[in-house]
Amino acid sequence: MGTNYYATLINHCDCCGRFDEAHICKSLTMFEGFRAGPDAPAPEPFGVIESWHDWKRVLIAGDAQIRDEYDRDHSLDDFIAAVERTDPGRRGSQMRWLLDHNHSLDRDWVDADGFDFHEGEFS
Repeated sequence: MGTNYYATLINHCDCCGRFDEAHICKSLTMFEGFRAGPDAPAPEPFGVIESWHDWKRVLIAGDAQIRDEYDRDHSLDDFIAAVERTDPGRRGSQMRWLLDHNHSLDRDWVDADGFDFHEGEFS
């Protein structure tokens, strides 16, 4: 089991406290991705996210607030540092599992830094 991380960066209202959040990743190594199809525009609200570099850009631009599934807050700087400190040997483990178990890879990929990505929601 791993910890899920979320970003509060869309539709945030300081007045009433309402917000929408996005699932970023699980265990700091397996990320939710968003791709555009050949005939489809980039998905909203983030645009295309196919790498850790893309997530980092979106989080910084949106001055994201990070929390985990246990409602613990994490500073954006600490979250970025934690992701970038992950052991490269842990990265890509989901893709290795999918390959070992003959699963479809239509919605999964590994970015240039070795992080797993899945297009769509997961837990």
